[in-house]
Amino acid sequence: AVDTAASELAPHRICKQLHRISQAFGSFYEHCPVLIEDDSLRVERISLCALTGDILKTGLELLGIDAPSRM
Repeated sequence: AVDTAASELAPHRICKQLHRISQAFGSFYEHCPVLIEDDSLRVERISLCALTGDILKTGLELLGIDAPSRM
């Protein structure tokens, strides 16, 4: 999405992709409890949350938007 957005001068493509990612994460977070007893699964889910946050933050930075540190 980033390469296409840059080559076509179309930042809205990044916005759309970030929106899709945030919707998918919202669905995951709603249906998959993160803080569970299974240590291995909990660590994996926390990692997924952190990586998703990093991706969203990077995407917003590409658009010149400061991401909130927490919500």
